[in-house]
Amino acid sequence: MPKSSAEQRPESRNIPEHRKQAEQQLRAERENLLSELAGDSAHLDELADGWQDRDSAAEDEIRDVEFGHRGALRQRILQIDQAIERIKLGTYGRCVKCGRAIESMILAEEPEVSFCLVCQSEYEDGGGRIYSENFEM
Repeated sequence: MPKSSAEQRPESRNIPEHRKQAEQQLRAERENLLSELAGDSAHLDELADGWQDRDSAAEDEIRDVEFGHRGALRQRILQIDQAIERIKLGTYGRCVKCGRAIESMILAEEPEVSFCLVCQSEYEDGGGRIYSENFEM
């Protein structure tokens, strides 16, 4: 008797459970990042108060680093939101550029990842410019 497709590909049997776990992990990480962002916001308000009265290069550099960190947090939250949306659409685990399956060990470490290894390498080697005119991330 022929095996069902799920029996032929045992890794496919746990995909819904994996997506559920990934979504829970992503939502928890999102909450942590939002909390960190809120804390950074209060700290940045302190740094911003009276910035015109200071002319310390060190204080300016601290403020610039803090703003950069805040931007990185926002970017990470955006990536998480996009991954959660892909889960809802049923495209989670597929490269957003080529459609190939993203390696499971990468998804386990970084569930928000959106590129397979090949496309990520092209992205990094091309200085972040792999998108065609019809492709947007």
